Amino acid sequence: MCGMTTTFTHMAHVQPFDALATQPFGVVLFLLTLAGFVVGIGSLVGRSWWRPVSDRVLKFEVQIAVGALLGMTAGWIYKCVSMGIIGGPTSGG
Repeated sequence: MCGMTTTFTHMAHVQPFDALATQPFGVVLFLLTLAGFVVGIGSLVGRSWWRPVSDRVLKFEVQIAVGALLGMTAGWIYKCVSMGIIGGPTSGG
């Protein structure tokens, strides 16, 4: 999850390209967080959006869990590559 806080900060400051460069999966999580916020605000002002959202999530919970796991794994690999931890030049002589 390296880079998530920085990514959320970039997104909150409307810097999506910097956010994508920092941690692409963080952008996805930020947008999901924002969507949850909008649904919550909608519920506060009298629109009951939780039930349809909950029904949709429950219907596709396995696919959502697999997608989240794959996204986190891809984000982790991206960070390792971008930091030179994997896929970088080999050391030695």
